[in-house]
Formats: sequence, C-alpha cells, structure tokens
Amino acid sequence: MFFKRFILDSYIKENFIKLFFYTLLVFILIIALNKFYLVMRTSITTPFSFVEIINFSLLKTITDIPILSAISVFIASNISLTIYKKTSELSIFQNAGIGGFGFYKTIFPLLFNIMIFSLLLSLIINPKIERKVDEGINEISENIERFNIEPGVFNYFNKKNLIIFAEEESTINFDNKKNLVNIFIFLKNNSKNELILADTAYKYHFNGSTFFKLVNGKKYKFNKDFTQFNITLFDNLDMNLTLYNKSKDILEKPIDSIDSTLLFHEGKNKDMAELFWRIIIPSSIIVLSFLSVSLTLANNSKKRIKNFLAILISILAYFVFIISIKYSIENGVISFWESIFISILIPYSFIYIINLVKKYQLKNHVIIALKNN
Repeated sequence: MFFKRFILDSYIKENFIKLFFYTLLVFILIIALNKFYLVMRTSITTPFSFVEIINFSLLKTITDIPILSAISVFIASNISLTIYKKTSELSIFQNAGIGGFGFYKTIFPLLFNIMIFSLLLSLIINPKIERKVDEGINEISENIERFNIEPGVFNYFNKKNLIIFAEEESTINFDNKKNLVNIFIFLKNNSKNELILADTAYKYHFNGSTFFKLVNGKKYKFNKDFTQFNITLFDNLDMNLTLYNKSKDILEKPIDSIDSTLLFHEGKNKDMAELFWRIIIPSSIIVLSFLSVSLTLANNSKKRIKNFLAILISILAYFVFIISIKYSIENGVISFWESIFISILIPYSFIYIINLVKKYQLKNHVIIALKNN
C-alpha cells in the first residue's frame, strides 16, 4: 500500500511540476518581450547597446519571477485537478486515500520550496538587481560621450548646466567625422559662466575621453553675476566632454532597489508597504494554490468558459485585495502587522466558506439520492 501511495505521489508531483514550469516559462517569455520593448523605447533617448538592452531586459524579468510563480502555481493546480476530474483519475486517487486536499498535501513540499525561493528573490536578490539596473541606466544616461548632438534643437546635459546647439550637420569630412555647423555652447557652474561660438565642430576620442573639436570661434567668460566678461578668439579649441558628465550624488534611490532590512529599520508607511509587498507575493503561492484546489473541487460546471471566468475573477480579486492593503499601509490606515494578519485571515476564511458550501451541497445530494432510492 505504501509503495502504491509513493508511486501516486510521485506521479502527481511530476505532472504538477511540469505544468508549473511550462506555465511559468510562457509567462516569463511574455514578460521578457514586454521588458525588451520598454528598454528599447527608453533607448530612443538613452543610447543603450544591444547587449545592454538584452541584459537590462533579462534582469528586469527576473524581478517578476515571484509574482509569475504565484500565478503559475494557481493555474497549474487548477489544470492538474481539472485533468484528473475529466479522466476520472481523481476517483482513483480518492480510492487510494488521496482526495482533493490529499492532492494539495502531496504537492505542498514543492509549493514550499517554490515559496522559499521566491522569498529569497523578493527580499534579498531583487533589490540588488533593481539597484544594478538603475545604476547601469543612470551611468549610461549620465555619460555625455554616449549622446549625439542633434542639430536644430537645444541639447541639454548635466542638469541643463551644459547646453549645445548646432544649426545643421554637414557632410562627412576626410576623417569620416560629421561636422556640426554654427555651434552655440553655454557652460554654467558655481563660479563662472562660459559662452562659446564656433563655425564648425566634431566629436573625437582620445586616451579614453571624448573631445569636441571646435574650429574658428570666440569664447566669452562671464563671472557668476554676468557683470564682467572677457573674450578669447581661437582657431582650434578642444573641449573635453568627459568632464561634463552628469553628477550622481543627488539621484534619488528608487524604493524597489532599497534593501529589505533598511526598509524595516526606516519604518515609514511607504517603506513598510513595499516590505509587505515583497513578503506577501511569495507567500501568496501557498494561498493561491489552496484557493485553486478549493475552487476546482467546488466547481461542477462542465463549461470551459465558465470555469475560466471563475478562475480569472478569483485571481484578479485576490490581487486587487492585496494591492488595496498595500495602499492602506501607505496611507497609514493599517499597520504592517495588521496587514499581514488581514492578508492571511480573509483569504483562508473565504476558502473555508467555499469548503463548507461544497460539503453542504454534497450532503444534500446524498440525502436526495437516498430519498429517490
């Protein structure tokens, strides 16, 4: 008997884990394509290389694995039990002592491992990934060497402390460099201001730095208040663009890139709401799988559309519920610990009611059948 039970348990676990990974893979591919599109759209204004686009897209996709795992567990549980009901395998499992919730007990070790992995991602690894991506994007967007000067418009760099305007772009010269014609450059810092006018200019690289070669122009130096100035004429002027990269010190760190321990120590409503989200999404793997099993066993409809709508509505309702709790924490309506308690109590109360209704229906069905006999 033990050997038969072991075989059935292995069979259920194998089928479930296959469905889980197939579903998860489909979601990951969809999300990866979406992230690729979003990074590509960002690269219109920020010049990423193709390798950087792929790298950022994959890293951003990894951060969505916890929520994708929760949804995949929900769907895989539903599909597994639905197949077993249609093929009458569920009856075989019940005869072997594995009922509907016996199925849940069988796959629970798998669910627990998936939840622990998702928790590690959500609490520890994802903030590091978000920080790495943000730093990478900021470093690129701060690097003036990456940007081309667009003619006919004002090009702003270094928080508008550097402004470059070129009237037009000329044909390629003998060095295969594009010349910019009629250049206007304005530089601003704490102690002085500079205005540079030149007939032509082009970019070139030397010793790891990017320079702007300005030809035939004037350089105006002003003091801080623009009350004094002097003029310098030049035939050639090399301007090191690398020196004008944007400063990084005032960039605000996004909340999703902050370590979970720091969020907890800060204790602000916004921080605790983010921490709640990082905990509840992996934890929802257990809740959603239990909910999926309960709904599938309670649903006797043979119409696929009706079953699909019931599943879709239930999972949407759950995420609306936890999102509303998150916003309640942000607004100070409830505390962090109250939110954890509510997010556990209400879903399991709902599942308990579903099971009570199912038992009541079965009891009435048996009574009616006995009366008819």
